Amino acid sequence: MFDSLFHILNTWKARAWDKKPSASPAASQEYEPIPEDYPIFPPPPPEEIIKDLQRYSSIVALRKYAAPRGIFQDSSLYTLYRLYEYFVLDERYIPDPKDDDPSRYEFLAATTYLIVRAFNARVKLGLSRSGRALMSVEEAEEARNKPESERQYEKAPLWAENVPALKEILVIPPLDGTCFIRRNR
Repeated sequence: MFDSLFHILNTWKARAWDKKPSASPAASQEYEPIPEDYPIFPPPPPEEIIKDLQRYSSIVALRKYAAPRGIFQDSSLYTLYRLYEYFVLDERYIPDPKDDDPSRYEFLAATTYLIVRAFNARVKLGLSRSGRALMSVEEAEEARNKPESERQYEKAPLWAENVPALKEILVIPPLDGTCFIRRNR
């Protein structure tokens, strides 16, 4: 669904901003970036994005670059903000990367499970994606007492379920040597 929407929006954008062809073929092939090709940094707060999810989703889909204008290298901070935007936009579709490296493919699949696990831990507490961020004590108690059958748990993408398990456990040690589990006790 999102792939077809993305294609439609890209086609619309190309038509809307198409320049008149110039006499020189080389000049007509050169693309001049426009402000909409770049993310705004930092992105708007969640409340602003939520006011018009469709519009903001279209803005994100039309971007051509991962970093703001004038910055020529992506960073982990920009990646974090892209994740923020996808979570606020409630983007659930993660296409199958069909990665040919088994370790990397398994890592990507496992990452979707970690995201699902984090969301479902909140669902188990009675929170939901559609719930308000700030609740009264009474609302929190009502959410906590919601029957299990009415809670909407997240699921990993189907492709992640079908990724073959690695023959050996993949261990990625942190550069500083600190064990992640020990830090989080």
